[in-house]
Amino acid sequence: MLYKYSAPVALTAFGLILAGCYTPQTAAPAAPPGYSGSASGGYAPSTYAPSAPPSPIVEVVPPSPNTMVYWQPGHWAWTGAQWSWVSGGYAERPRVQAVWVPGHWQQNGSGYMWMDGQWQ
Repeated sequence: MLYKYSAPVALTAFGLILAGCYTPQTAAPAAPPGYSGSASGGYAPSTYAPSAPPSPIVEVVPPSPNTMVYWQPGHWAWTGAQWSWVSGGYAERPRVQAVWVPGHWQQNGSGYMWMDGQWQ
């Protein structure tokens, strides 16, 4: 009689043990709004525009949810045909002392080049 139930019990126990070892895969955290990052960790051109961007839009910064996040301000993005505002948002600091250096448009020849922001 003992052998009749030992296989199902053993399989159930084994399944429960394996289930405890499972770690669901989560997606990487979303990048800050309008941030494309750079492979080198420094400034890297990502977009060119034929004219200077408009003046920045004044954004209302909501209260910080905690001390490990920083408000990354919005900026203008060039769509290839017109300027489009990319709203700012909170991003998690990679370390407590990290400071966000915002991206900016830099004049380059006859146009402007977007320089990505970075953590320092």
